[in-house]
Amino acid sequence: EIVIIGGGCLFKGTLPGMNKLVITKVDCNVLGDIYYPKVEMENWKLINSDSYTKNSDNDYDFTIEEYEKLWLALNVISS
Repeated sequence: EIVIIGGGCLFKGTLPGMNKLVITKVDCNVLGDIYYPKVEMENWKLINSDSYTKNSDNDYDFTIEEYEKLWLALNVISS
């Protein structure tokens, strides 16, 4: 498994070959200059979602969502 964790150009260049997305959504507003490219979410299936509340280690509530590319799931089923 290869993990891409950063760089706007790196995200954009590797997205077409990805078969799995793990997205962390943090409940806060921050300023930034690097954004993940637009993802056509209808091509992805949510396979796991875990929510966490703020605590002594985390200043904000957050959710970690794991997606699988739909064509991958279809290829496995038809094999």
